[in-house]
Amino acid sequence: TGQYYIGLDRFVGNLMQAIDAEEPAYQDIALQKSAETIEKWNGERFMQATDEFTSRTGRLPNNIQELAAMPALQNFEAGDMGKMIASALKISEALNLRPIPEELLEKYAPLDPAVLAAPVADGKPLEGKTMQDMQDVVFQDTLTTITGIPPSSTGAPYAINLTKIGLRGRIEPTEIFVPTDKLENQAKDMLAQLRSHISERRIELGRNPESLKEVFYTDYKTTEPFGGTWHYDPATGHVRMSSKPSF
Repeated sequence: TGQYYIGLDRFVGNLMQAIDAEEPAYQDIALQKSAETIEKWNGERFMQATDEFTSRTGRLPNNIQELAAMPALQNFEAGDMGKMIASALKISEALNLRPIPEELLEKYAPLDPAVLAAPVADGKPLEGKTMQDMQDVVFQDTLTTITGIPPSSTGAPYAINLTKIGLRGRIEPTEIFVPTDKLENQAKDMLAQLRSHISERRIELGRNPESLKEVFYTDYKTTEPFGGTWHYDPATGHVRMSSKPSF
């Protein structure tokens, strides 16, 4: 946990420098690094909670909410992207600096209204100050105490990638515990790969495969990312996910 705390503080500092310099490219990098650190910090917590859940129940969790009551997710400190960005924008406006471009903020959590509404720097005078001088203020605004599921860097709820949960310990936690918008993208990529395999097998056979087993020469047992089932129609050669049939 300490390494993420220190890392997030450093990247908040980088963002402050980039705002002072009015350099959007460096602001973008600092935002990305801040978001990555928050995701890794949360991922470590989720991994601890998963170990606790598995020890208690003898099975892996089926959804993220099953982890909410675990000791690892009780009264802990986390970083909040929406709070960080709100604090940085509020202070940069008070200092008459050019704000972070809106297009850089679209992929992150919405601005936290409570941070926006609070007095800038608790009402302390800002004359002669720079954003770098305000790094600790922004960092403290970024930190939040949570019980349960922490906020993701995108603002979307977290989910468990059920395709990868069985690989815990061998892959990064951020590949398993992801915001739902990112999991949807991962699921679409997985579905595209599956459809590509079916298309290649169709060319080999000169007809639609009769089943996914005929595509992969063995039963297709890969879990669907959202926990549903794969539905393959041999009449059309089309495969879809039961949990996201529109994909």
